[in-house]
Amino acid sequence: MTSLKQNFSMYAGDSKEIVVSVVDENGVALPLSGATVKWILMNNDSSITKNTTNGITLSGSDIHIKLDPADTLTLTGLYEHEIELTDSLGNVSTVTKGTVNVIKSLI
Repeated sequence: MTSLKQNFSMYAGDSKEIVVSVVDENGVALPLSGATVKWILMNNDSSITKNTTNGITLSGSDIHIKLDPADTLTLTGLYEHEIELTDSLGNVSTVTKGTVNVIKSLI
């Protein structure tokens, strides 16, 4: 089940952990054992990608996306983000989509 409009703001250059719980259409948590996940943050000028071998960990039904300061240091403005999950059977689904406002840091 895709969760739309998963919007948030963050400051450029900050550490950030994004946690997304994966549930079915009835709100029941789905186990992520054996799954792979990709995440992208992008606009027309730049993009950041993370996956289960680089910056994403899975715990139970939760996806944890770790952003290091260097990931967003040069970014400002509105970006789209999306998570794609491939389950242990090879089924691909878009888990969430939304907008991220990256705010310029003064320091």
